[in-house]
Amino acid sequence: DTNTAQSSDTLYKHWTSSHTLPRGPGIGIQRCLCHGDGLNRVKPKLIEKIEIHPISPSCKNLEVVVTLKNNEGRRCLNTESLFTKFIIDRIAKKTRSAQ
Repeated sequence: DTNTAQSSDTLYKHWTSSHTLPRGPGIGIQRCLCHGDGLNRVKPKLIEKIEIHPISPSCKNLEVVVTLKNNEGRRCLNTESLFTKFIIDRIAKKTRSAQ
């Protein structure tokens, strides 16, 4: 679907220009940003920034956090949802092709 591909290109641009990684590991303490399942989907046009936090010593979960436009805050995405899997896959493909 063309709209989905265009949306994922926009999301990739937001991610590549502003992605962050967790800072410093915790010692035996889980410091995850996301609690609960997270959102299954967010309208791409509402997303200002995407952060993908890989599994680390400080959090055993992969976390995908979006910052919403208009100071609407940050939301965690459900990493099991098709929407989030599509974003992760699209970013991974673009990252590999850029190397």
